[in-house]
Amino acid sequence: MKQSQRNSENNITIWGVSVTLLSVICFGITTTFAKLAYAEGATALTLILSRFLTATLLFSIVCVIIKKPVTLKLEDCYLMGAGTFIWYVSTATYLVSVYFIPVGLAAIIFFTFPVIINTYLLLKEKRKKTSWMIPFWAFGGLTLSIGPSFGVLNPIGLSLAFISAVSTAGLYLMTQHLVGKHGLLKVALYMNTGGAVLTGLVLMTIGETGLPSYSNGFSTGWMGFIGASIAYPIAVLFMFKSIHALGPAKTSILFNLEPIISIAAAFLLLSEKLNITQFIGVMIVFSAIILTTLQKD
Repeated sequence: MKQSQRNSENNITIWGVSVTLLSVICFGITTTFAKLAYAEGATALTLILSRFLTATLLFSIVCVIIKKPVTLKLEDCYLMGAGTFIWYVSTATYLVSVYFIPVGLAAIIFFTFPVIINTYLLLKEKRKKTSWMIPFWAFGGLTLSIGPSFGVLNPIGLSLAFISAVSTAGLYLMTQHLVGKHGLLKVALYMNTGGAVLTGLVLMTIGETGLPSYSNGFSTGWMGFIGASIAYPIAVLFMFKSIHALGPAKTSILFNLEPIISIAAAFLLLSEKLNITQFIGVMIVFSAIILTTLQKD
């Protein structure tokens, strides 16, 4: 009986890690695709709106095909609305923060969210000491791999990046409950529809729209724009599934691989180089991921 239960738990872990890695890869290549789109005239808000709309369309089609009911009870609307708002805040504040501070520094502050999640769970639950050391180890490796410049320490940018980290931590903790109650398709549909509406309102207010240039026909800019729009909903769906399967603590640590995937994609598609310090940082992150997958709940 115990052996059967152990095998079942191992299968769930393997499935959860596999789904998480698929999500991480999709999120990671989205960053590189976005760089290609921005280089040819696309604006960040336009791309974000495209991602939200693509996700909404995809999840709507799937819900229709499988006849998934998408109605919510009134008491559930408040929590779903809160989750949608937090989802948007985490995206928007991170996006705006890079206008004030270097991208590497913003990424490091943002990826404190696994530390925040695990610290919260440490205070709430009785967890092994080794379980909350892993996110700090992963964070140290991530800092080396990104290698930011600390020349510009704008307090607005630092605050926005930290708000994004806290919002993302809250979203992870909330998502586990929402997906468990409503299913990942319904949660993904509502959150991305809400994100599309909020982004549309912002665009109507400030009018900052822009698509990749048409001068060269279907260019690398359009490849990046379409690639980022398609990879995003796949990443979101797998992310929600991984949080439900593994829980927010393990999933958040595994997501430290996202910037590593971005670095690898940039190396392959943008010819960016990886120095020895970054390589050491990548190895540290990988060791933290291995420890996380081997760790028993």
